[in-house]
Amino acid sequence: TNTTSGAEGFKWTFEGGEPEVYEKKDPGTVTFTKAGTIKVKLEAWRDGDRKEKEITIVLDNPLKAQFSVTPEINAFGPTSFTIANESTGANAFTWSFEGEDKPTITDRNPAPVQFTQPGTYRVHLEAKNERGRIDTISQWVTVYPALSSSFSLAPWDESQDEQAPYKARIFNH
Repeated sequence: TNTTSGAEGFKWTFEGGEPEVYEKKDPGTVTFTKAGTIKVKLEAWRDGDRKEKEITIVLDNPLKAQFSVTPEINAFGPTSFTIANESTGANAFTWSFEGEDKPTITDRNPAPVQFTQPGTYRVHLEAKNERGRIDTISQWVTVYPALSSSFSLAPWDESQDEQAPYKARIFNH
């Protein structure tokens, strides 16, 4: 709000703003689309007298917590998952992993996370910017039981010895 009194002329300058320059008392809405340090300057004058005021504001990048989770080989336990942090506008991260007593991790990108037991586990990210604003996201990963193959073989009848031709019964377990 412009509370300047006694001025006859005005010039606003908005670095990186739209509009960049405005030459009336009240500029209304100004839009800044890029993060960074922004200077807003007002020049006001009457006759030979001129006054200026400048304010600096810092705009953050939009804060968005985001990540992807990919099995290193497959999702059959035990297995490890690679986590890629795709967050924007954050400089601090806290990862938590539900199940199997996983520690909290504060790295931008955690090392691959191993799960030994089948189940569905929650991976949670809290992303924070320099001002302390927080955004969170959770994803679920499923670890499937390990693949196993098992069968047994038995002679078709008990009197048969193990010579060709051999007739067998096969049992898939």
